[in-house]
Amino acid sequence: VPELGLRLTGDGIELMISRVDADNSKEADAGLDQLLQARAFDSQRTADILLEKMRLFLNRTASATRYATYFTTGPYRAPSTPVVPLNTAESRVYRFL
Repeated sequence: VPELGLRLTGDGIELMISRVDADNSKEADAGLDQLLQARAFDSQRTADILLEKMRLFLNRTASATRYATYFTTGPYRAPSTPVVPLNTAESRVYRFL
């Protein structure tokens, strides 16, 4: 059974795969790609949520003298900018079986 660790670092994403058993067969790792994809998706979702929370905090507290560089960075979004929702009642649903 492989164990997979995914961690966000200052340099990028660190991936750690270790095997609990000594078996080297490919059949044991058949689901590893799906596991990695699920972990990557979950990490991206977590990062997006944290970025949005940081935006809300900075939009409330940033000013010309406090956190002034925020207004010139790429993640800056003016508070009046409408947010396009990703998931709505009309969104398509994909199921993988």
